[in-house]
Parts: sequence; C-alpha cells; structure tokens
Amino acid sequence: MPESDASFDAILCSEVLEHVPEPTHALDEFARLLKPGGCLILTAPFASNVHMAPYHFCSGFSKYWYQHHREQRRFRIESLVAHGDWYALLRQEISRLGSMERQRGN
Repeated sequence: MPESDASFDAILCSEVLEHVPEPTHALDEFARLLKPGGCLILTAPFASNVHMAPYHFCSGFSKYWYQHHREQRRFRIESLVAHGDWYALLRQEISRLGSMERQRGN
C-alpha cells in the first residue's frame, strides 16, 4: 500500500486472506502499516471450499497458522475465537451447491 510505515491505529481485514496468493505478505504489510500498539482485526475461514474462483488460493487457516505467524511478526493475539463448527461449515457448503449447479446450467 502506498502509505507510510506506522500509519494506522487499526486495520480490519475480514474474509480476505484466502483470496490473497501470498497471505503472509499481507501480514507483513499489516505489521508495517500499524502504529506501535495498533490493533489488527482479522477474520478468515478455517475451512472453506473454493469460492470466488479463480481468486481463491487457500482453503483455510488454523489457530496454529495464526500462532506461528504472530510470533514472526511480533503480533499479540488477544482473542482467537472459532466461529461455527463442523455443522455450520456443512450448511455453508451445501448452500453453495445450488448456485454452482445453476452456473453449470443444471
């Protein structure tokens, strides 16, 4: 981004990382852009089938992914909360079947 280092008090990135070819590069940019003590609010799927193709590069991020990359960038995780469960994921993916079939002309 064409912004100076430490330009932002907060950054919100919601449901985007799976659409970024190199999500760790986005984390590096967030770290550069945040002021010391700044807040990054980040949401991304834990598990997701392909959507918004061809701009879908990752099927999900586990808590271990966040923990690993947090340490490398000196982020502090104040809250890491799973939203939903296996059944919520199943409902989400079943709901996509209709639109996929319509796109195929079925």
